[in-house]
Amino acid sequence: MVFEKKGFAQLFEAMQSRTPDTLTDFQEGSVVRTLYESFAWELAVLYEQMQRVYLSGFVDTAEAIDLDKVVAILGIKRGEPDYATGKVTFTRDIGIDEDIFIPKGTLVTTEDTQDSPKKAYETIEEGTISQDQTTAEVRIQALRRGNTEETEAETIVVMPQPVVGVKSVNNQETLRFTGKLQESDEQLRQRAKQTLLATSGGNTTSIRNALLSLPGVREVQVRENFHFAKGKVKVTKSGSLSEELKVPKGTTIKLEILGTQTKDYHTTQEVILSAGENQEVEVEVEAGISGAAGEAQASATWQDLLVDSVTLTVSNEQAISRQDFGLIEIFVDGIDFRDLEKVSQLKQEIDRVKAAGIYPLLKPATAVNVDGVFQIELQPGLKLSPEERLQLEEKVQQTIISHLKDQKMGQPLLISQLTRKILGCNGVNDLVDFTLTTSIRNSKGIELARQHYQSSERPVKRLEVDILEKFTPHLVRVASEIKPLSVALQIKAEALDDQKQQTIEQALQNYFADFKPSQAVVRSEIKKSIETITTIEAIKLIPSFWQPGIPLYDDTVNVTFVEQAQLSSVFLYERLLTITGALKLILPVTVTQQEKQQIYDKVREQVSAYLEQLQPEENIQLEQLVEQAKTVESVLDINWKLEDFHVLDEDNNAKDIIDQEQSQIQVNKFEKTQLADADNKFIITSDIQVVDVAIATLNLRLTPAVAVPETVDPAQLKSFMAAAVRSILTAALLQQLPKLAVGDNLDYDQLKTLLLVQIRTKAGNLDQETLQSFISNGQVSEQNQEKFMEALRSFLGDSNYTIDQLELTAKGSSYQQDIPIAIVERAEIQLQESSSLSIVIEDK
Repeated sequence: MVFEKKGFAQLFEAMQSRTPDTLTDFQEGSVVRTLYESFAWELAVLYEQMQRVYLSGFVDTAEAIDLDKVVAILGIKRGEPDYATGKVTFTRDIGIDEDIFIPKGTLVTTEDTQDSPKKAYETIEEGTISQDQTTAEVRIQALRRGNTEETEAETIVVMPQPVVGVKSVNNQETLRFTGKLQESDEQLRQRAKQTLLATSGGNTTSIRNALLSLPGVREVQVRENFHFAKGKVKVTKSGSLSEELKVPKGTTIKLEILGTQTKDYHTTQEVILSAGENQEVEVEVEAGISGAAGEAQASATWQDLLVDSVTLTVSNEQAISRQDFGLIEIFVDGIDFRDLEKVSQLKQEIDRVKAAGIYPLLKPATAVNVDGVFQIELQPGLKLSPEERLQLEEKVQQTIISHLKDQKMGQPLLISQLTRKILGCNGVNDLVDFTLTTSIRNSKGIELARQHYQSSERPVKRLEVDILEKFTPHLVRVASEIKPLSVALQIKAEALDDQKQQTIEQALQNYFADFKPSQAVVRSEIKKSIETITTIEAIKLIPSFWQPGIPLYDDTVNVTFVEQAQLSSVFLYERLLTITGALKLILPVTVTQQEKQQIYDKVREQVSAYLEQLQPEENIQLEQLVEQAKTVESVLDINWKLEDFHVLDEDNNAKDIIDQEQSQIQVNKFEKTQLADADNKFIITSDIQVVDVAIATLNLRLTPAVAVPETVDPAQLKSFMAAAVRSILTAALLQQLPKLAVGDNLDYDQLKTLLLVQIRTKAGNLDQETLQSFISNGQVSEQNQEKFMEALRSFLGDSNYTIDQLELTAKGSSYQQDIPIAIVERAEIQLQESSSLSIVIEDK
């Protein structure tokens, strides 16, 4: 019996038709009509409720909670939405010099504001910031289900329960929801029906349903490789092939049967025939029909293959047959196969439902990265500001990205559907042209395959992928007008003058004036356009891309069809000057040695960037250079001194172009500056470097104030005096010299004076025992030893001391003048092991 619902009008008319003739007043507002309408309305509501009760008992018509109750009979529950997932970067705190463990379940959140309520996430894996690293990336998952937990980059910055040793947390990339939404009524109905089909188990439907019921699994594809015959054929080009020839994946090859009939096979991979004589290549093929009918014997007869007007012959040395019986491939999307726990869960589900004797191969979905450039046409009469135009382009860009993300495994990319999505954006009138580039990379990031399509060259209706592949957006750009791509040039040339400069700049202007959209900027071509004017030594290309993420190749700036290269500036120079110097950084005391090195590198990058952005003939303001260095995080302050800075030409000769009063380096015409390397040319450090200043040669002269007594042998006395003075010149004596402060230059004359004072003082205060040791050597009789003692003491204390020569060595050079000490250095005086010490004692 079928339940038939009756509506309000039908019930009212039925009641009116059965009314006695005595009741005739059915005008609106009458008592009879009001009573009839009231009863009819209530009955209609009751019929509607009964209709819903009736429909709620069937899987095809039940909805919402009623459908949940129907499918519950089969033990099925509606699929809940997945969690938004992503990665955050934990940064080590300064001064912690050990491994930092980040436990699984660590809570991180966004900031809680009135406009943006707090969103919470937790780490789903353990992480470690190794002792030799400052950061660690850890995967996280939202605490709540659904796509509402997405958040932009740089927003997850709070740790409610900080991890010891972790300074900060941040998400470098936008955290996206890429999982399943809550299962819709239609999806739940379909799964319920498939479950009934899979109740017997041992089929692909049961495997697919079992895996789809697991959390995180977005898609499942099962491929049985034994239905279609597979094998290899050789594709040969007899004679000469002028250029390489590509045989695309999916190319149809025909096998002749009885002379008139054919069987179709298609290639399952892309192959390339190299240019040359009698080229051949082997390619895998698959039959177009299933079963034994798709098999082919060895050395079968094939029709010639025509690819891009080139005729190729086809042959097979081995039979094409069905194989891999009992082997199935299961491709899963949505699961990180590095998570061994989840992979184990997948395998357990497969083992639970698969048939005996079946060997499953579990594999992840392969991402086919899509790079696209789209040129759109705005609706006529639409007037937009530059900011509004950019917003519209970004909206179309997000539409394309969303469409690509919605693609399923094995689903071809239909250009008609993508075009419909683009044209559905308000303000878009037409899709003028587009290019698509697909690429596949392995787990190590190495590109395995790349294909390029442009709609203006040949119509593109659809892009095919294998069952295990899925389109994924990579770099998508949208333009509603031709975008300027500014390119700055830095050119090193010989024998420049004003006339040549003007001629070169004019030649470059003329060269770029002829550029068309999509024309690449090639260094060698630029050099060719100006090399007749003068000798060109080097050219550097500096493009300003209109969107981030575009790769730059050293010799070529690739330009898309929506871009047109234009010359922004030319920096001509013939002399490259190198700046040397030193910066002493003031850093927090808790910074580790590894962190210091990273800070040094960043400071060097900042200083180099400052020099790079200077215009021709623009002087270098050293204070500005230092201020740029101070912008690096953790740099509290910087000590520097002007005399540390020097400028060297290409022959390593110093140039006197530093203005001491203005603290600037004067850059003349056709000169360009660069920062010296870290090999002690431009020193950036927070540590003090000790400069060993060694005394290599010391010639000391003593002039006695009085004549030698007649009772004392003059030669013996001079020998004793020389021995006494030589014993004084030790490292201990040098340690009594005043210590030099960090960055203080060594004053040569002052050092000589201090040395003389120390020697004279030490010599005049030698004790009795020390003096006795010089004359108690058996050469002086006991009765004369006292006389020599008195004479030695007198002459050491009263003589005039003079340093005739003092030669110092430091930093690999010899000095007889002041020694410059950088702001990061401190000089220490020491005796050289092979020091030449000469002591001359004159006669009175």
